[in-house]
Amino acid sequence: MTVVVRDANGMALTRGGGGGGRLKKFRLSAADDEYAIGNKKVMVFAPYLDQLYKSPYPFKALLESEQLEVNVVTEANADLAAVNTFPDYGLIILNTHGSPNSFAIKTKVEEFDAPKLPDNRAYTEDELKTLLALPNNLPLESVLNGDIELTAYLYESNQELAYVYSINVTENYIRKMPHLNKAVVFANHCWSGFTYKGPAESNLMEAWKSIGAVTYYGYAFDNGRSMKVSNVYCKRMEDSLLTNLVKNGDSTGISHLAADAINQYQDVDLSQGGNPVEVVADLTKIDYLNLVPNKGYGPLYFKLFGSDRYKYGCGTFTDPRDTNVYKLACIGDNTWMAENLRYNASGSLFAHNDPSTVKDYGRLYNYPIASMGQGSTTGTQTIQGICPNGWHIPNKLEWDNLESALNAADLAELAIMLQSPSPLWVADPELANPKRNSSGFSAMPAGNASKTSGGAALQYNNGNAYFVLSTKNPGIVSPESVYSAYIQQAKAGGQSAIARTGSQWVNPAGTPSVGDSYYSCRCVQNK
Repeated sequence: MTVVVRDANGMALTRGGGGGGRLKKFRLSAADDEYAIGNKKVMVFAPYLDQLYKSPYPFKALLESEQLEVNVVTEANADLAAVNTFPDYGLIILNTHGSPNSFAIKTKVEEFDAPKLPDNRAYTEDELKTLLALPNNLPLESVLNGDIELTAYLYESNQELAYVYSINVTENYIRKMPHLNKAVVFANHCWSGFTYKGPAESNLMEAWKSIGAVTYYGYAFDNGRSMKVSNVYCKRMEDSLLTNLVKNGDSTGISHLAADAINQYQDVDLSQGGNPVEVVADLTKIDYLNLVPNKGYGPLYFKLFGSDRYKYGCGTFTDPRDTNVYKLACIGDNTWMAENLRYNASGSLFAHNDPSTVKDYGRLYNYPIASMGQGSTTGTQTIQGICPNGWHIPNKLEWDNLESALNAADLAELAIMLQSPSPLWVADPELANPKRNSSGFSAMPAGNASKTSGGAALQYNNGNAYFVLSTKNPGIVSPESVYSAYIQQAKAGGQSAIARTGSQWVNPAGTPSVGDSYYSCRCVQNK
């Protein structure tokens, strides 16, 4: 039997049953594309939502803001059928109560206080299981063999005790579920990181991993034991993990860590066995004196089990100058904008000479506009130019490092790995190539614009992608030029995709004998 403590408002203070600065990014190269969390569906299993939050699920908006499809299952729909859909999701969040080898899906409000048969004979354990299995649509075999547990709980609310029955899914049931597909499981409940007792594979963490969970988060001491976890601690860890993993685009290896991306979060107050801590919402203090002491095990950590390499992406950046929001791509050691710059600088042009293209293609800039008069660079030097504060125009070395990180077989494959799968790459036979945009760079066919020598009328060249680089090209000294990057699409009939570097004039206006060219700009984040 287990004691679950509630406050005067009936809000659960723990999530369990009994002993039954900005984070740095973990950067991925194309070789790590297998570690992407491709399934954008999120299961929030929250049968005790009212108890634990006293509000609608508070993190749904955060998840949906990153284009994730969120299904919040609350008490009305929390049943075994919902559990059986878990393999459909890429992120599974278990906001419930738990024990060392199970998590709760429902608590029956009916009280069974020593129920007896008409002949005054007490129910046997199997008879009682049968009695409870049928009205709850539970497979009787799973109840009788222990895959589904019916656990008696003792609740304390306003100093009154009541017996109820909790329906729990055990690690044995989990092992028999269909296989997950690269799913991350966040077991946000008591005892979830318990791995101490029994065979190493006999615990929730190993059960989830056995059916394909690539990463598992739970609460544990360093010695593999665990205990009850405060509701406050659970909510704080949920806020931190989802912000880092989903919004900031951090990897599973650091999303659960403190702001230094090194230290694990720890619930010192709870683990030390009785010190009250501040809480949020309508509570002021929690009294942990009724909770099981840790017997000197040290802090209760929020721990990672499994792979540290999985991630959703690289996050987004909002340009404070105009509130434009840009998706990001982490490639090699750099964070790149995964969209063309849209900043409306004086003299910049619309791609294809069409104002409606700005959302997809950004704007086009000649080098004087892009550099903001800051000149060209050599070696590792960078200039901010037209980029927002904290960002800079990429130099050739950074473009070369991008190419190296992708480890493409040839220039054609490199182009495919950089190109967006958008149908705006018209009649491109490589749109369905499995390596298409595996980098996340999402190059778009904004084309370029150019003036002939002497500053004649502009000519727009639609298709392909051209990008400003800041590095001086020593091979062309008169007039001065800088490198640029160029991505050509494949075409039916023989033209291969290709990615390579070219040149762009630094000061064409002062050199009437050469033309002026306008390219897209991708900014790189300062380190």
